Amino acid sequence: MNTYGIYDEDLYDDSQVVQAKRKYNKQVSVTQEQADYASNLVTQYPNLSPSVVVGLSKLGVDVNDPKVQEILLKDYFTKQGENNKLKESLWEKTKEKIKEPFRYAFAGFQAAWEGGAPRLVRYLEARQQGQSHEEARKNTYTGLGAALLKDGLDAELGTGILPGITDIEETDEYKNLIINGTDPQAAREFVLNNVLDQNVYQLARQRAEQGVQFVGERAEKFKEAGLDPTVTIGRYFFKPFDRIVEPGTEAYNIITGVIDAAAQLFLDPTAIATLGVSKVRKGKQVFATVDQIKGFEQAGLVGGVRKTLLGPTTQQFLSSSNGRKFKKFLWENADNPGEIISRTREGIKSHTLLNELNTLKKANPGSFDEVGNNIVTDLLDEATLLQVTKGYVPKKIKQGNILTRAMEKAYGPRIVVSDKDSSMVQLNRFINLATKNADTKKEFLTKAMVALDEKDSVTAVNNLLVDTLENTMRVELTDVLKPEVGSRTEQWIKESTSVFSSYLDDVDEAKDVMGRYVQDSSGSALPINDFLKKQYGIEADFLARPATTTQLATEVYLPNPNEIVKATKILNSKLGKYGANIINNLPRAATTRFLDSYYSNIWKPLVLLRPAWTTRVILEEQLRLITAGVASGINHPLSFIASMFKKEKGFFYPEVGLLGSFENNAAMADALNTQVGALKSLRRKWGKTSDWKILEKGIDKEWGQSAFRNVMQLYFDPLSKRLAKVQTIDDTTDYATALKALKDEVFDQSTALNKKVQEVTASKSHPFNGAGIDKNITDEFIDYLNANIAATAGGVVEANDAVRAVNWIQQRGDKRLLDFIGSDDARFLKKEFDNLTDVDKAKYWAGELDTDTYNAISSRLVTNQNKVIKEFLSEFGDLLPTKVRGELQITKGIENKYNAVVDKLFNGLMAVPTNKLSRAPAFKSFYWQSVAQNAKFASDDVLQAIIKQADEAGLAKGPKELKQLYKQITKSKGNPDGINDVKIFDQIASADALDKTKNLLYDISTKSRLGNATRSIFPFGEAYVEIFTTWARLLNAETGRPARRVQQVIEAGRKPNPVFDETGQKGFFYKNPKNGQEVFGYPGEGILQKWMFKDLEEGGVNVNMPVYLSSLNIVGSILPGFGPTIQIPAAYINAKGSELFKEEGVLQTLVFGDFAPPRVSTFAELTRTAIPFPSWLQKIGRAYSQESDEAKRQFANTTIDVYKAMLYAGLANDSNPEAAQISLDQAADYAKKIMLIRGISQALGPSGIATPEYELTDQNGTLYLFEQLADEYRNIKTSVGGDDSEATAIFIERFGLDPVALVTSKSQSIRKRPMTVDGANWARENKELYEKFDNTAWYLNPVDESEFSYDAYYNALINGDLQPRTPEEWLRAKNKLLGSVEYENFLRKYELHNRSDKVASTAKANKQKELMSKYWGYGRAIPQSIRKPENEEIIEELYTWIDPVTYEVADEIKEYDTAVAWAVYAKERDRIIKRSVELGFSEEGWKRSKSLLPFRTHLRGVADKLILRYPEFEAMYRDILEVELREEYQDLALIESLGK
Repeated sequence: MNTYGIYDEDLYDDSQVVQAKRKYNKQVSVTQEQADYASNLVTQYPNLSPSVVVGLSKLGVDVNDPKVQEILLKDYFTKQGENNKLKESLWEKTKEKIKEPFRYAFAGFQAAWEGGAPRLVRYLEARQQGQSHEEARKNTYTGLGAALLKDGLDAELGTGILPGITDIEETDEYKNLIINGTDPQAAREFVLNNVLDQNVYQLARQRAEQGVQFVGERAEKFKEAGLDPTVTIGRYFFKPFDRIVEPGTEAYNIITGVIDAAAQLFLDPTAIATLGVSKVRKGKQVFATVDQIKGFEQAGLVGGVRKTLLGPTTQQFLSSSNGRKFKKFLWENADNPGEIISRTREGIKSHTLLNELNTLKKANPGSFDEVGNNIVTDLLDEATLLQVTKGYVPKKIKQGNILTRAMEKAYGPRIVVSDKDSSMVQLNRFINLATKNADTKKEFLTKAMVALDEKDSVTAVNNLLVDTLENTMRVELTDVLKPEVGSRTEQWIKESTSVFSSYLDDVDEAKDVMGRYVQDSSGSALPINDFLKKQYGIEADFLARPATTTQLATEVYLPNPNEIVKATKILNSKLGKYGANIINNLPRAATTRFLDSYYSNIWKPLVLLRPAWTTRVILEEQLRLITAGVASGINHPLSFIASMFKKEKGFFYPEVGLLGSFENNAAMADALNTQVGALKSLRRKWGKTSDWKILEKGIDKEWGQSAFRNVMQLYFDPLSKRLAKVQTIDDTTDYATALKALKDEVFDQSTALNKKVQEVTASKSHPFNGAGIDKNITDEFIDYLNANIAATAGGVVEANDAVRAVNWIQQRGDKRLLDFIGSDDARFLKKEFDNLTDVDKAKYWAGELDTDTYNAISSRLVTNQNKVIKEFLSEFGDLLPTKVRGELQITKGIENKYNAVVDKLFNGLMAVPTNKLSRAPAFKSFYWQSVAQNAKFASDDVLQAIIKQADEAGLAKGPKELKQLYKQITKSKGNPDGINDVKIFDQIASADALDKTKNLLYDISTKSRLGNATRSIFPFGEAYVEIFTTWARLLNAETGRPARRVQQVIEAGRKPNPVFDETGQKGFFYKNPKNGQEVFGYPGEGILQKWMFKDLEEGGVNVNMPVYLSSLNIVGSILPGFGPTIQIPAAYINAKGSELFKEEGVLQTLVFGDFAPPRVSTFAELTRTAIPFPSWLQKIGRAYSQESDEAKRQFANTTIDVYKAMLYAGLANDSNPEAAQISLDQAADYAKKIMLIRGISQALGPSGIATPEYELTDQNGTLYLFEQLADEYRNIKTSVGGDDSEATAIFIERFGLDPVALVTSKSQSIRKRPMTVDGANWARENKELYEKFDNTAWYLNPVDESEFSYDAYYNALINGDLQPRTPEEWLRAKNKLLGSVEYENFLRKYELHNRSDKVASTAKANKQKELMSKYWGYGRAIPQSIRKPENEEIIEELYTWIDPVTYEVADEIKEYDTAVAWAVYAKERDRIIKRSVELGFSEEGWKRSKSLLPFRTHLRGVADKLILRYPEFEAMYRDILEVELREEYQDLALIESLGK
C-alpha cells in the first residue's frame, strides 16, 4: 500500500484542534489528558458549546457513552432552537399567539365537562367495583383544570386551535435528528423524553380513560372487539342492557355513542352556562309588559335583579334616559329621514313614521325640550313603537365613521314603489352614493317621502331621480368635464346619469317598447290621433304607456352604482378638462365592463356551478339556522326523514301566518329574492335584458306564448273584461248603447272602474292623463282600449290618426275569444295552477311577479304551462291575429344563449333549493318567534285570534322549537288595553322575519361601497364579509356556545370507534399522518370501499378515501380570495423567480391561498387559469381520456398507487411481461373508478374525496399509511449512512414488510431541484447559481426540514428537471431496485465486493442472470424521453466550482461548506488520477483496477472525514462521487431506480 506514497492521514486544517489545546492548556486545573480529550471532542464535534466541552473534559466520560450522546444532542438542539427563533417569521409567531388563547379556552371548556357528568359516572362505577370514596375520587381526577390554572397560557396543549397532542414527527428536533442520521425510533424517544413538555391535555385524557375502567366479563368483551374498556356515560347507563346488546358490537357502539352525544349536548356545563347568559341577554333586548314586571315583583325580585333579567316596558323605556335620547334623535332628524335610516343601520325605515315625524316638525317648530319630547312621546304609543322597533329595545345610536361609510350598501337595480319602506332604504342608499352634501341628501329624501305618497308614485319617483341625475348631476358633470360632442366622455355622462322606469319618453327607448301596450291587427302600435294632438296638445306619436291595470309599472330602474360613485368622485375632485381627457383616452370604463362581464358570465359560473356548491351553502345555512334557534333537518334528523315519506315532501314548517298563507306574504317573497343563487346578486344586469318586437305566426316560435299572454292581460283587467262582453253584442244599436253606458260608468268618479282608469293614466306624461276626469279623454281612452281588444281577439282594426278611435274597428273580435276574455273563469285555465294554492293569478298574468317569486312556484308551473298554452292555441289559435307584440329575452347570439343557460343553472342549483330548505323555513320560524315574543301586548280578542292561527299553523305539533313558541303564545295574558289589530302583529312579525332572514342567510342582493370598489380584486368579497360578520354576530348572540358545540363534535369524533373504523384505531375525524391535517370519511364510505376495493381489503390493504376537514371551510383564510385579475399577474411575476412570492410566504399565501400559483407561461396555461375548467369535470374526463401531460401523470400516479396496493394484497403478478400487463390493466381499471368517484364526490358533496390512501398492517398489528412507511424507510436509510441494503434489512425486521415498492419513485430525477418550501425559496433567492451550475447547484442548498412544496415539484416537472414515470416504467424501476438490493446482499454475504477473480466474476454473472429472470426489467435500461446527464458530466461541472490550479473555491460559493469540502476532495481525487497515470494506468483506471483499490479506499476515508466535518457534503458524495468508487461492483440501477 505504501508503494504509492501519496497518503496524508489528516487532510484537515489543524488550527481548530491547536486552538482548543491552547485554550484548555491555559487552565491550570486542566490536565494534559483532559486537554487531549477536549481536542478529540472538538475534532469530532467542532460546533459544540465551550461550556459543554469543558464539562465533558473534566468528567472524562467515554464519548460514545449514551449519556454523553444525550448531552451532545441537547446542546445541539439548544443552538438549533436559538437559530429557529431567529428564523421564525413574524407571521408564524402571530398565528401562534392567535391560537394560544383559543386553545387554552377550549381546554378549559373540556376541563369543566370532564369534571362534571363524565367524572360522576366513573366515580359511580369505581364505587360499584368496591373502591372507597377516596380511592374513587382520586382515580377519577384528571387534573386538567388545575394544570391549566397552574401553567396558564404556557400549558402544553398541542399546536392547533383546539387542544390536542403534539405530533413528534412534526417537531424541528425530530427532523434535525433524522437529518443527522439518528434512527427514527431513537429520535422519537429522545424528543418525547427530552424536548416536549408534558402535554397536560393528553395526560388528562389518559387519566379519564384509564383511571377507572370496566372490569370482568364486560371488559373482556370490549378488548375482544379491539376497544379499551373505558367508562363513558353511554356505556355506564346501558349496563342493564348488556345481555341484550353485547358490548363491542356495532349496535352497542351506536346506541352508547348516541347517549354520549346527547349527554354532551344537554349536560355540558359550558353550554348550559352560555345558553343561560344568551337567554338573559336576549330577554333584556325585548320590551316587557306590565304583567311581567308585576310577576317579578310578586316573586320578591328587586329592581336590580329584574333589570338584569328583563327588558323595560315601552313606557319605562320612553321615560328613561335611553328613551329620551332615542326620542331626541328622532325629533332632531325629523326633517332628515335619511339620517334616521342610516344611523339606525336601516332599522327604522317606516315611510309612515318618517313622513309623520316630518309633518309634525314642520307644524311644530321648536327644540326637543320645548315641543319635541311630548310630540314624539305621543306619536310613539305602544303599537307604533312596537311596529317601529319590531319589539326590540332600541340600541344606542352611534355616529358613523370611515369604516361604516366604506361598508355602506349600494342600492339595487330597481325601486319597487309599492313597497314604500324598502323604497326609502334604496333611495337613501342611492343619495348616499351620489353626494356627500348633507343638505342635498336631506332635501332629496324629504322629496322622496312625498313622491312615494303620490297617486302616480312611479312617475313622481322617476321625476325626482331625473331631476337629481339628469337635470343636476348631468349638468354639473358636463360643466366640469366640458366633453366634446360625440366623445366617449359625453356618452359616459349620459349613461351614468340615466333613469328609466318601465317606459320612457326618450325617443330611442320609445322605439324599443313600441307596440308593447296596445296594437292594431298588424301588431303595430296604435297612434295618437289628431283629435288628442290638437285638442290636448299631446306631442307623442304612439301610445307608449299602459292601457290596462295589468300593464301598470311599479318599478323604477337606476343607473349602475359604480358609475354614480365615479361621477361623484369627479365632481368632488373638480378634474375639469383633464378628467375628460382621462375618460376619453383611457379604456378604464371598457376594462371595468369587461371584467364585470368576465366575472359574472364566465369565471363565477365555472367556479360555482355544481351541485356541491348547493350542498356547501345549504349545509352552512342549516348550521346558521340551528345556531339561531330554527328547527333544521340536522338537529331533527328523525323528523326530517319521516317527512320524506309524507305526501307533501319537505321538513315540517308552518304554512300560514296571522293573515293566512305565507304565499301571499310580500315580506316572505322579498326574503326569497335575496338568496345567493339569484342572478341579481351574482350576475346582476344594469339595463335591459329583453326586447319588445312584433312576432309573426309561423315564423317566430314565441308567437303563441306572446299571443296567449296578451289575451290573459285583458282577461285579468276589469275594464277590458267589460269591453269584451260589450263586443259580443250582435245588434249594432244594442252594442252602441252598451258601449255608451260603460263609458258613462267609467266617467262616474264614484265607481271602481273610474279609479282603475285614473290609476292607469295618472302619469302626467301619459297621453290619456285626465281620463276619468275629462269626458272626451275618457271616451277616447275607452275607444283605444276597445280597438286593442278587437285586434287581440282576432278582429280587424285599421288605425288612422286622422280619425277618432271609435272608427278604427272594422270588425270586432271573434265571439269565442271575446267570451273567453269576458268570462269569470276559463274552463282549462285552472290547469296551469294544478296543485298550486294561494297564487295571485292576476299578478302572475300581469307579469307583476318578479323572476324570483315566479321561480318559487315554477316547478309546478313549468310542468303545466306548456300544456295549457297548447290547449289554448288548439282552441283559439285560428282566431288570434297573425302578428302580435311580445317581450323576448335577449338571447340572440352565443353569449346571450349562454347567459340564459347559466341563469337556469343558477336557479336550479341554488335559488330553488335554498329557498325551500333555508330561506322559507327561516322566515316562517322568525315570523312566529316575533309573534310569540309580542303576543303579550295583544288585547284579549286579538290574542285568541293569534292562538287560533297558531293552532292552524300546527305549532303545537311541530319540532320543539315551534312547540316552545306555541307554549309562549298560550302563556301570554291578554291585555284589555292591548293592541287590538291583528294586522299590526302581522306587520311586525313580517318585518322582523324579513330582517332576520336577510341578516342570517346569504343576502348579497346589494353590495357595499367597499365591495363594489374591490369586486374585480375579490370576486367573492361580499360573500366573504357576509360569512364573517354573520358568524361573529351569531357567536356574540349565543355567548360563544356554537364554538363549544363545534369543539364537542370534533372531540367526540376524534375518539377511536369501530363504527367508523373496523380496526378501532381511528375515529370519524382523524389526522392524516402524511401531513397532519384533519380528515374524515363520507357516510357510506365503507360500503363504497367494500364495493370498489373488496379484494384489496381481503388481502390486508385498507383503502381510505379521506375528505379534508379544512376543505369545508367556506371562508378559508383571513382575507377573501383574490380573483384572476390579481392572481394571473402575480403568477407571472412568480414564474419569473421574483423574491416577492416566497414559498408559503405571507404574500404568496395571501394571493394564492393554500394552492400553488397557477401556470401562466404559455397561452394555453393562461387560458386555463382565466377560464377555469371545473376540476370535478376534469377528473371525470381523465377517467376516460388522458390527453394532457398533467392528465397522464395523474392517471399514471393513481394507477401506480393501486398497483402497489395490489402487490401487498397479493393480487399482482409481475414475474413476466404478460402477467405484469394484466395486473397493470387491472390497476388502471381501479384508477378509472377512483377518478370517477373523486370527480362525482367533488361535483355533489360539500368537498371532494382526496386521493385514496392505502394502509398496511405490520407484523405488530399496527396500521400504517404507505407514505408513513416510505418516510420511515428513508429515515432509517439516512441513519445508516444511505445504505439501502442495511436499511431494507432493518425495515423488514421492524415491520415485517418489504419496502421496495413503497420507495420506488414515480418520477425520475433528471437534474436535482429542491422540493421543500425552504429549499425552493433558497433557489429563488440564488437563481444565478442555478443558471451557472445547472446540474449541481442543488448541492449548495442548505439542508432543511421544511414541508414539501407542490409548486416546486410541479415546476420541476414542467421544466423537465423531473420526468414522471409511466406505470410500466415504474414497474421496471421497482424490479430493478428489488434485484439491486438482492444483488447487494449477495455480494456482502459472500464478500465479493472487492474481488474480481474468475470465481467471483462467474458468481456475479450467474447471480445477475438469475435476477434478470426473477425480476422482469432488471438489467435493462429504462427508456427516457429526456436524457439525464452522465455522472462524468456532473463531475465536470463540479470542477467549475473551483480554480483548477489552486483549488480555491469560486467567490460566489466560497461560504458554502459543500463547496469547501469538494475543493479538498477534488484535490485528492486529482492527485490519485495523476499518480494512476504515472503508474501506467489510464485516467479512468483507478476506478476499476483491483491493483488501485487502495486509492479508492483512501478516497472513501477522505470523504468520511469531510462528511464528519461538513455534513452537507454527504449528499453530493453519495449521489455522485461514491458511485465512481464502487463501479466495479455497483449495479447503477440501485441509484437509478430510487430516483430521490
